[in-house]
Amino acid sequence: MFPRFGMHGYYGMGWGAWVVGIIILVLIVAFIVALVWFIVWLARRGRYEHRTHITQAGQSPEEILKARYARGEITREQYQQMLEDLKLPPGS
Repeated sequence: MFPRFGMHGYYGMGWGAWVVGIIILVLIVAFIVALVWFIVWLARRGRYEHRTHITQAGQSPEEILKARYARGEITREQYQQMLEDLKLPPGS
């Protein structure tokens, strides 16, 4: 009528079933933690490489602006406005 608990575990499957269940649970949690860690690592790595690429180039802001204009990323009006903004003294 009622399930029997005792030396043989739940429903007579033995303690081995409990051990295997706990091991599987630990493996699932470890996999999820590793997956989250990997995603965070990829995101940080991408941002770091982007910053390193810009700083290693050793270009001045004007040179970066010229390169963006040459690649067609900005229009002539945007280029001229940004160039003027760069030439303004700080605090203006």
